Amino acid sequence: MTVRRNRAYLSPEQLLEETARIAPTEYEGYRTTKQGQKVWSNNLAQRALGRFLLDSPLPIYNEPYSKYLGKPISPDFIDSDGNFSKTVLTEHGLHIDSELTERDLILVITVPKVPHAMIYIIREDGKYYTLGFGFQDENDQQGIIKDRIRALASKIPKYDNILESWAHTFEVLRAGIYTPDYLTPNTDQESRIVWIDFLKKTAINNLKKDLKHVIAIVFGGKVEGGKSIVTQSSLIIDPKYKKYNEASSIFPSATTTNCIKWVKNILGVNFDCGWLNNPANCKSVTSEELENIKDSYLNNKELAQTIHSIQRRLRTNLCKQVGNSLGFCGGRSKNKKLKKLKTRKYRN
Repeated sequence: MTVRRNRAYLSPEQLLEETARIAPTEYEGYRTTKQGQKVWSNNLAQRALGRFLLDSPLPIYNEPYSKYLGKPISPDFIDSDGNFSKTVLTEHGLHIDSELTERDLILVITVPKVPHAMIYIIREDGKYYTLGFGFQDENDQQGIIKDRIRALASKIPKYDNILESWAHTFEVLRAGIYTPDYLTPNTDQESRIVWIDFLKKTAINNLKKDLKHVIAIVFGGKVEGGKSIVTQSSLIIDPKYKKYNEASSIFPSATTTNCIKWVKNILGVNFDCGWLNNPANCKSVTSEELENIKDSYLNNKELAQTIHSIQRRLRTNLCKQVGNSLGFCGGRSKNKKLKKLKTRKYRN
């Protein structure tokens, strides 16, 4: 009998022991909430990946700007909570870190409660990068629908929070690539691994293309002990090239994107995140699959086979979603023909 079926009948100590036995990757286990409560979680990506990661995440771009990370800086602005920012203009875009190779692993991690999707790149030496796509400010550049929704919200105070959320969905905002992503989950935060692959030229070239259109970097962090130590950076994208729109998964546009759409475009793959392409609805790598990755980690051939097997399950299958009855991807009649061909071949 598994822990999941017998959880109600075990003491907390027994649960922790059983969890350690069946989920040595710690992808499943107890996490501590902000309120101090211990709750069970099926997806703890940062904790599970801890055995593969070394130190803190790195920025995806190369020198000379990467030298700012982890160093004190003279900020342009400090808010009441001690958060600071420093903007540095880039004349000719940015270059991707030269240490990246096609032997590195690239993963997609989602934080369902935000919801948000981001990229992890793990090098062979254990150093890693995190990066995600988001909006940099609230300067709406196409607010007709948004303004109408907010006008409606002012007339119906009871639903103003809901309508305000809808209004934000339609805003077209200045875009930024956050690296390291400030939404990188901690070990006690619900987070899922929804895609894994080797870093391919497609992803490298797509990242290089976006970095060429960076017009400024906003370095940030929190003032501690009187020092402004840089812990994150936002790469401001030229708005003529690309902008942020939360609804771009539903209303596609050549010039707007959101976090999950951006991730899929960078990788050149379409993994399953449901009809609305919501990061909270992406299929997740299982604890068993993650354990298989760990077991084959030092053997590239075995690792490639393990990853390929996982990818088959995670990819979007429109035929299954729509239904063979509509005739997509061959439909029923084609499947019958295939079965007959296989049968004849076997008999011969």
